[in-house]
Amino acid sequence: MAAVGEISLAGEIRAVTQAPQRASEAARLGFSSVLDHSTASIHDAITQAFSRSPKKLKEPTF
Repeated sequence: MAAVGEISLAGEIRAVTQAPQRASEAARLGFSSVLDHSTASIHDAITQAFSRSPKKLKEPTF
């Protein structure tokens, strides 16, 4: 699992520049899923990270 984003003081995950390129590089390095700014909060990201079906890198949402 790879994470792409910036965490705000309020715990929100913010978008970063070149996010699609970062996700592609994570896939090239062998990561099978990515957490990004489309996840509403850190709690949601952790829940998604430990779920049985995390988002796959083949269809990142940016």
